Amino acid sequence: MSRKIITLILCVLAVGICLWLILRLEKSPAARLEKLWSESDVEKPNVILITLDTLRADHLACYGYSDVRTPNLDFLARRGILFEQAATNSPLTLPAHCSILTGMYPTYHGVRINGNTALNEEQTTIAEILSAQGYQCGAFIGAFVLDGRWGLKQGFQHYDDQFDLKKYKHIDLGAIQRPGNEVIDAALDWLEEQKSTPFFAWIHLYDP
Repeated sequence: MSRKIITLILCVLAVGICLWLILRLEKSPAARLEKLWSESDVEKPNVILITLDTLRADHLACYGYSDVRTPNLDFLARRGILFEQAATNSPLTLPAHCSILTGMYPTYHGVRINGNTALNEEQTTIAEILSAQGYQCGAFIGAFVLDGRWGLKQGFQHYDDQFDLKKYKHIDLGAIQRPGNEVIDAALDWLEEQKSTPFFAWIHLYDP
């Protein structure tokens, strides 16, 4: 085989590899997000974070489970970005949410179990960062384990954690909760008021 043919084959292979990499990068979550931001003329987009407590990914239709219908979550998965490789930093509610809101591992933010330690005020939450940028921040909580006393209300102008502790003879972190419809109604009422400023809304649901 002549040197020219070998060179031509190598060039074709190089071009093919480059095209494959470009197509792969365009389909990556980071590239898709960057494209969305570049096409938007919104300087400060609204942000909604929904956390579904104690929900297994392998029991959702968008992850291949067929015994339960989850049409709204499936719609979000189709229209958005579905992460297939994601793991929590902790199997416990409070430490896991501290990690979500601070971006730190439990060994760094200091909260390792439920109901024992509150998030230290020295830690910085995403709500504090966004509040400093002019965002209105509201949180709507479905379980007492994330009550404001555990430190996660830092940076939120509105932290909706309405739990009637008088109804309980004993304080059980896992038992004190409120139904999702109450949480959603409170969130919708607050969102209706956010007309002129960008907002960050965290909605925590405990029903699953």
